Amino acid sequence: MKPDPDTDPVLAEVETFISATGITPTAFGVKALNDPTLVHEMRKGRECKRATRAKIREFIQHSNKAAAAKQRAEA
Repeated sequence: MKPDPDTDPVLAEVETFISATGITPTAFGVKALNDPTLVHEMRKGRECKRATRAKIREFIQHSNKAAAAKQRAEA
């Protein structure tokens, strides 16, 4: 899903993460911020505060690092 330029800038990062991992939007919201409607609301135009964006990016980075470590361990 290509984000609207009027949506929150972190939404593109969220959409990329969701596509790459196969996580559902609801599960992403719950795991990242304990908010099951996060992604759905962002798609509708919800703007996040700076601190919320930071938490989202931190979750994505942590998840990416954990996945990379798991791949290295399995190799």
